[in-house]
Amino acid sequence: MARDQLTSELDKQEFDILKKYKDHGMNDPLVDVSLIMEQIDKIQVLRNLKMIEENESAYDPELVRYEKLKARVLLDEPGAYEELQQYMQNRSYHKNYEKIDPSEETIKQKVLF
Repeated sequence: MARDQLTSELDKQEFDILKKYKDHGMNDPLVDVSLIMEQIDKIQVLRNLKMIEENESAYDPELVRYEKLKARVLLDEPGAYEELQQYMQNRSYHKNYEKIDPSEETIKQKVLF
């Protein structure tokens, strides 16, 4: 597939990241694959957010809020981590066994998976 055939700007960004990794970083031991995956994850979160925002009325308001918070955390917006942590602790359906590790990295990992 050629980059010219892609219509979405997010698809083009993802294509560029993967092509650059394939051409320059795949055989380079100094390239951290987790950083590549984090970039791809951020693009996927933006795709999800765009889809939800286009049809916001069709989704549960809690899901919309959660997806927006998740996107803000992954995009490293100031205060987003604390807001997401507070939101998760205040959920009415939050299970007792779902204890949240206070570290920001753990929250980011839980958001991604």
